[in-house]
Parts: sequence; C-alpha cells; structure tokens
Amino acid sequence: MLKSLPSQLFILLLFLLPQSFLLAQKQEVKQNYQTILFNAGKMIEMFHYEPKPFNDSFSSRLYHEYFRTLDPSSMIFLQSDLDQLRHFEFQLDDEIKGKGAQFFLSVNSIYLQRIHEAKEFCDDLLKMPINTSSQKVYDGNRRNKPFPKNADEKKELWELLIRYRLLNQLEDLIEANNKDSVKVSEDSLEKRARALVTTIQERYFNGLIKKTTEEEAFSSYVNTLTNLFDPHSSYFLPVDRRGFQEGMSGVY
Repeated sequence: MLKSLPSQLFILLLFLLPQSFLLAQKQEVKQNYQTILFNAGKMIEMFHYEPKPFNDSFSSRLYHEYFRTLDPSSMIFLQSDLDQLRHFEFQLDDEIKGKGAQFFLSVNSIYLQRIHEAKEFCDDLLKMPINTSSQKVYDGNRRNKPFPKNADEKKELWELLIRYRLLNQLEDLIEANNKDSVKVSEDSLEKRARALVTTIQERYFNGLIKKTTEEEAFSSYVNTLTNLFDPHSSYFLPVDRRGFQEGMSGVY
C-alpha cells in the first residue's frame, strides 16, 4: 500500500489492486510483484502534482538510489556488484511499465551474500586483539562514499569500524572502572568490550538479514521508487498496512 501521496492515490490503489491482494498476507505478494509495481507507477503518473516521466534518466536514478537505500554507508556492496547489474540501469522504467520485476530480485540475492560476508569479517575481527598500531581512522560520515573496489578494501572498512567501536566501549569501561572501588583487569575489560560490540553487530546483521526476504526487498524497492517523487510516501506490505491502520485508528 502507498501512503502519503494524495488521498486519491490510496483510493485508486484499492481499485487497481486485485481483491485477492488486498486480503493477502506477505506470501501472496510474490504473485503480484509486477501488478503492484505497475499500479504504483500508474498512480504516480496520474496523481502526483509534479510527475516525472519514466524514462532512461529516471531508470538510472532509481538504479543508483536503490543501492544507496540498501547500503547508505557503502560497506555492504562492492563496486563490482553495481557493474555486474549494470544492464538493468536503463531498463527499470520498462519494468515499471509492465516488462517484469526482476531487478530487485537480482540485487537482493547479491545483497544477502554480501551481508553474510561482512558478518564473517566482523566475527573474525572480534576474535582478535584490538589493533592499536594502525594510524588509519574510521570515517563515520560514509553517506555517498564510493563502494569498496574489492573484498580487501571492504574488510579494511569493517576493521576500522570494529576497532573504533571496541576502543569506544573500552574507554567507557576503563573510565567506569577507575571510579569503582573494586578494580577489574584491563584484559577483563577488553573481553567485556568485545562482548558488547559482538552483541551490537549481531543485532545489526540480523536486522539486515530480516529485510532480505523477497517481500521485504520488494517493499524497499517500491519505497525507493515512491521516495524519488515524495520522501513522505510509503508502500506497506499487507500485514504492515494492517498494523499501520490499527496504530492510526487505535482499534485492534
């Protein structure tokens, strides 16, 4: 479901989507990817106050924006992934017009693989002593940074981030330990810092993996499309739509 574009769009969506979809759960969305994408595009064309043409230029914007939506810090994908899927760059307007919804599936397959790779990097790094000899510093402002050229460059980024988080946690623990009457060894504090960062990373990667189901990936893709027109517009999967409506109405 789309939300926030003019109310006429929401009403039109009810007419355009099959009734089976309106009553469907997430599993049934798989049967309607192309229908939903096509109807979303039609609604935007018909009702948006400043519609943009679905052409090669728009397709290229959507192509790049979807990668940025999934990986805003440029630490999951490799540049080679974008190159591998480059043949989609000027075809997404055709998908919206009814050719078929294949791009998000291809991206999602690679995305899941790269998430697991990054998780393995972090798991290995968290088993090793903190490297304090490196002079390189983690740059926390990674929005719109280039994607890593290869696995080694990607691993280095994660190493800098993990070291940064470990040192921050360790600094906080040492500060608290200095104020405590019962002192704890630095080795014990480092182990505690490592455990805390491990928990943080586990939650982070588990959250990413949950978003790689086909239905969630499709939802993210359609939201990327609608946000290029209106950052306040959203598409909801049927179950999520119900939760949103219940939350707004206060009726459960």
